[in-house]
Amino acid sequence: MRDKRIEPSYVYNVGRLVRIYQRALKNMQAQIDQMEIADLNRATGIALMHNIQMELIKVDKEAAEWIKENVPLAAKEGIAQTLHALGYADTIEAAYRIARFSQVNSDMARVAAADTMKNVLAITDNMAKEMQRGIRKVSMEVIAQGIATSRNSTVMSDQLKEKIKELKKELKDSVDTGIIDKSGRRWSVEHYTDMLARTKLTEIQKEATTNEAIDRGAYYATISFNGSTKDSCRFHQGRIIKLTMEAEGNYPTYDQLKGTGQIFHPNCKHHIVPFRDYDKLDDHSKEIAKRQEKIGEAAEKAGGRDPNLRNEEKS
Repeated sequence: MRDKRIEPSYVYNVGRLVRIYQRALKNMQAQIDQMEIADLNRATGIALMHNIQMELIKVDKEAAEWIKENVPLAAKEGIAQTLHALGYADTIEAAYRIARFSQVNSDMARVAAADTMKNVLAITDNMAKEMQRGIRKVSMEVIAQGIATSRNSTVMSDQLKEKIKELKKELKDSVDTGIIDKSGRRWSVEHYTDMLARTKLTEIQKEATTNEAIDRGAYYATISFNGSTKDSCRFHQGRIIKLTMEAEGNYPTYDQLKGTGQIFHPNCKHHIVPFRDYDKLDDHSKEIAKRQEKIGEAAEKAGGRDPNLRNEEKS
């Protein structure tokens, strides 16, 4: 078995999507910086919102191009890694040359692209909603604080000047909202976009890997191992999983481990490496799998996102 535990190449393109949003956010916040908060009323608010929406339309267009390029790339990565791991190619480069999309993987990539676009559109939609909400709130504050009338005064109080700075910052922060999750936590555009892109591409690669492996009669995989892993993934990395419930052996499936919340979580960098026959695994992989199976089962039994398993990890 060729177990090349290398980081998928597509992850380098995650930063490209993040930069699309960073650039747009910088442009939008620059527009807010240039405006006089005291002038914010219904008419100027509509004009500002129009400019923001034009910027977001550009973002959606660029993001669509990114998806069109990177979803197939992630899927092909999974296919090529599978061909390499199963011995159909001696190098990953050679595996790429012979990698072809099956009907199953073609359908999967098409659905994944549409789903990813839906998630991306939700980011810009949320940015627009939060900006609209911010404009309304700040406009009301301008009226309530008497800022519009006070600007004509010869001397503006330090307190009022500070309030204007606060309102401008509030307006700039409102557009930097990628999503507000179920717990009410606000994700910045950069953080959420990075998490979304990395998670989606990893899932697509996993699906392509699984489909290609099953199509070629390989029903098992090991989970990639990284000795520096600090989060709960460390309990399960290196374990053997089944790619289908029907496969023989008392191994968990991907979905079963994902359901623990301890691995394959959003932003998880672990991937799977398929194989056909346990006897063909190298001794090191077998040793790790045996040790991690014990630790992983203890983690599953303990439950929770990050159970305390110091004794098991030391043994």
